[in-house]
Amino acid sequence: VKETRKEEGCLSYRLYKDCSDQGTEFIFYEEYKDQPALDHHNKSEYLKQFLADVTPLLEGKPIIEVF
Repeated sequence: VKETRKEEGCLSYRLYKDCSDQGTEFIFYEEYKDQPALDHHNKSEYLKQFLADVTPLLEGKPIIEVF
């Protein structure tokens, strides 16, 4: 979150966590200036590392919605 918020094209980047006792669901809400800004984010080394670290911990495939 910290690194992404520093990106020039990032307008908003918020992380939400389920507040139930289980607390196992997370939502990343992201807004970018334009498609090139999102592409830059998706190619960043810190995002690639995050995905490599977190993927083994997931119960299923992430749901990604683009508006």
